[in-house]
Amino acid sequence: SAIAKIILAIWTAKTTTTTPTINGMKDFLNTANGDYVKTAYIADVVSGISETLFGAGQNITRQDICVMSYRMLNECDVEIPKKNEQIYFNDSEEISDYAKDAVTALQMAGVINGDETGNFNPIATATRAETAKIMYGIFNLIERGWTNA
Repeated sequence: SAIAKIILAIWTAKTTTTTPTINGMKDFLNTANGDYVKTAYIADVVSGISETLFGAGQNITRQDICVMSYRMLNECDVEIPKKNEQIYFNDSEEISDYAKDAVTALQMAGVINGDETGNFNPIATATRAETAKIMYGIFNLIERGWTNA
């Protein structure tokens, strides 16, 4: 997945952790099991869409890119700032339970926001522009985390 490659590239660029040995990993049947997917799985950044499927080739939802980004920040021990007050999106009830903390943290950090109608659209596909905005925000949080450490 291109998203997993981006997140892993940011993570490995900022850590000295080497790619771990893979033991007992789920076999993601629909991916080539590239090192980026394996490392992101071991780091608990990604978990796949089932016990055996990673979801390679599928679009990523807005809530899932938030979850992956949030987990990566936590794995890198980056403190996520609370720059903004929490926004309760009009469609907050549509955000899956597993994604609520990630969406809230990234919204309060200023990485994500809703649309012009006050919706987050959690199950909508993340556009290239939205993905670039999130990656830019994540990169800035990591940069600040490392320079302020």
